Amino acid sequence: MKKIIFLCLILLFIIILSACGGRDTSTLESSIIGHWVTQPDNEYNAVWKDTHFYISKDKIIQVENDGTKTEMKYKILSTNDKKNSITIKVIDPSGESMDNVLTFPSKKERNKLVELINANGVEPYAEEDDDLTTIESKINSLGPLTQNIPWKYVDDKQKP
Repeated sequence: MKKIIFLCLILLFIIILSACGGRDTSTLESSIIGHWVTQPDNEYNAVWKDTHFYISKDKIIQVENDGTKTEMKYKILSTNDKKNSITIKVIDPSGESMDNVLTFPSKKERNKLVELINANGVEPYAEEDDDLTTIESKINSLGPLTQNIPWKYVDDKQKP
């Protein structure tokens, strides 16, 4: 009987230890680490469908749905605990950068986030001889100037 109780205690101890492991979501900075996949919800951001992001402490590897991989650096610009958001500057291989805001639904729910992309700085490629109608058409083709792209946490991998 003592052996059975002892074995049950060991099993319980193992279960408790395994439950203690897992992803660190204690800070916004640590919550973004891992493997994420986009889940676009409208036609304007459908180009991002099933794009995977592998995030480490200073690097993001983007894998598009066609298999194209891009390794980028990033810096944390700010965090806002009240809004559950973190602003990062993503620097692509050519040195160009873009600020992105990643927002979690709540402190408890850090397995989803929404990426805010602000395209206000995107040039609509207007030509010098374009008339107003052509310029407006090019601007409208960009879709909304601000897009929210939902992401879902997949696992703790930081590389594909």
